[in-house]
Amino acid sequence: MVMIHVRQSEEQQFLYQCSIQDHVADVIPPLVHIHNLQLLISRLQKAAQQLLAHDHISHLPPSTDKDAGESGTYETAEGLKLDPSREEVRVLLKALAEAGTCASERQVAYKVPLTPYMLEDAIDAIKAAVLRCYPTGLPSDHPLYKELEGVPSNLGLVVDSVQLWWAGKQLQRSRRLCDYTGKNDKTKILVKLL
Repeated sequence: MVMIHVRQSEEQQFLYQCSIQDHVADVIPPLVHIHNLQLLISRLQKAAQQLLAHDHISHLPPSTDKDAGESGTYETAEGLKLDPSREEVRVLLKALAEAGTCASERQVAYKVPLTPYMLEDAIDAIKAAVLRCYPTGLPSDHPLYKELEGVPSNLGLVVDSVQLWWAGKQLQRSRRLCDYTGKNDKTKILVKLL
């Protein structure tokens, strides 16, 4: 298996494993998908942290607090009723942290190749934690709702327009990786998606 190190920036990089015999056209879609999932996780973390910070959920007062209603439900400025327990908030924070770790550039240092499935599982854990915290749902105009529901955005790469570059050369989609790197299956290459 060849190890492909995709490095877009210091913060945006990951490892991916595939066969040296794979066509470049077959390698680009999973690379783009992983890249876009990393971006999505980053946006989910920011939107969830904004929600938690804005609504002071990460620092919920005790249930005996005078500001809380009898049911312990809090209402935000947007009129969203929030009643997550401390445990639900912990689960959400843990899911966000684990997703961030999974998508982190530190995985390169640990030599952990990513797959789309790993990142999709982390996103599913965030979705489940949000649903647990907000069983009635978030407002449709909330950034976290938009990200979780897949509202189209112009962020991320498009598979058809991406080019794979290695050693200052564009890799042609019709050729195999071994045409560029040789037959050694233990090769590690540093590429960029453009």
